[in-house]
Amino acid sequence: MSDRDRQPAELGAGISRPLVMLLALTCGAAVANLYYAQPLLHTIARALSVSNGTAGLLVTFTQAGYVVGLALLVPLGDLHERRALITAMLVIAAAGLGLAAAAPSFTVFALALAVLGVMAVVAQIVVAMSSSLAGEHERRVVGTVMSGLLIGPHGPHHQRHRRRAVRMARDLRRRGRRDGAARRRPAPDVSAHPHDRAAELPGAAALGRPARPW
Repeated sequence: MSDRDRQPAELGAGISRPLVMLLALTCGAAVANLYYAQPLLHTIARALSVSNGTAGLLVTFTQAGYVVGLALLVPLGDLHERRALITAMLVIAAAGLGLAAAAPSFTVFALALAVLGVMAVVAQIVVAMSSSLAGEHERRVVGTVMSGLLIGPHGPHHQRHRRRAVRMARDLRRRGRRDGAARRRPAPDVSAHPHDRAAELPGAAALGRPARPW
């Protein structure tokens, strides 16, 4: 008897609606990782000091990783416990996202996206698990989970919303950096005499005398 046959959670006993929605969300988020970099290729090229053509290879690396995952990882869902496999793949995907966020070079960033591409196939394993969890009367479970997989990267207006969300996150990060730099900037010495402060004004040294503040 295989490990998969011994799973108590995959006996078709039924599945709750919140769990169905969670599985659909997981599918959509996993597959959407394949496309998050596309609206930011020009920004990535400037940040990592590469050409736009080189930055475009990131899409190829991600999709190539997805093909590798389909060939090597999806079949493991029929041989091993799916819950443990899904958990491990999601943890690795989270690590890949962290690596992409902190990538110091184009090579490291491309490696992180390739890892995300491989781990994106967790969506297919989640769909298979939802089919096993669902009871005979719950025919809509697989359809609902599949809708999350399809809406994730290809839903209506998704491209526009994805670009807006990514740009909003980028703007928030820039604003945080500006605020941090402003807090680290030394405050002016308000205890100094006005004539002493006037001596620091532009042109005061050139005239050989302190410039009057008025």
